[in-house]
Amino acid sequence: MPAVTQPSGLVEVLSFTQHLAACGARYDNLALRPPTAPPRTVAAAHWQALQAWCHDGAGPGGAPLLQPGALPRVQRRFALAHWRGDDAVAEAWALALDGSARLAALPGHADQLLLRLRTKLNDVAWWRQR
Repeated sequence: MPAVTQPSGLVEVLSFTQHLAACGARYDNLALRPPTAPPRTVAAAHWQALQAWCHDGAGPGGAPLLQPGALPRVQRRFALAHWRGDDAVAEAWALALDGSARLAALPGHADQLLLRLRTKLNDVAWWRQR
């Protein structure tokens, strides 16, 4: 979480202390619960256009190692799209994109906890490339 976008559109760069505080943030299982699974299985090839849009302008994503509050290197900071296709395709893509499908496929609570921990560690590794 290297930056916070304010309602005015301005970007506030987080300090190193604020960045470290984000490391200790907890998952809110009620607020962050995934949507219900789509009613049918959708082939990953069907969401290829969504995936291409998501990665367009994403760049490498990392920030310099010694600048934890720096903004990540991306070409486009914000984009908005309107999906006109089948809702099940967008729902399946969202579940894959946010890791919900991967988390649900894990066999036990310990494996799920390890995936969440690894995800959290990746989130605070500002230098990590996309």
